[in-house]
Amino acid sequence: MPSDIGWGGLAASLALVAVAIAISLARGLGLERSMAWAAVRAAGQLLAVGLALGFVLDRSQLWSWAWIAAMLVVAADTVRRRAPEVPGAFSLALGAFTAATVASLGVLLGLGVFPLEARTLIPLGGMTIGNSMTATILVARRVVEELRDKRDEVEARLALGLPA
Repeated sequence: MPSDIGWGGLAASLALVAVAIAISLARGLGLERSMAWAAVRAAGQLLAVGLALGFVLDRSQLWSWAWIAAMLVVAADTVRRRAPEVPGAFSLALGAFTAATVASLGVLLGLGVFPLEARTLIPLGGMTIGNSMTATILVARRVVEELRDKRDEVEARLALGLPA
């Protein structure tokens, strides 16, 4: 069941962007240019992803699995870039995201909760991967912060022979 946002939805979105820019102008925040540029970038990215998804959804299910694999790689790379202090973050994140996605999709599709179709596979995989990525980045940053804050305590425990 395709749904078109249409010109009315686009106009409503642009009106909200205009309201945000007007508030920035009224408050003297100086964010107008970056908000306008972000809106243009978002529109371009959504158009590109929409065209790519249209291509994938019109093809065989193999393309849907390729899309999921690409999302896994992009999410792992995002973790690597946003948590650069964590050694081996890319491979750890890729393995964790793959395991979580396989388990989630296995349960949802294997038990017949959702049909095994591209229109369900891609959103379910995207939700699993996206939420896993967000949680992983937050946890990685927090662990690094805690270790940095308690460096002396960690070194003392290691000096006393406790395992890493």
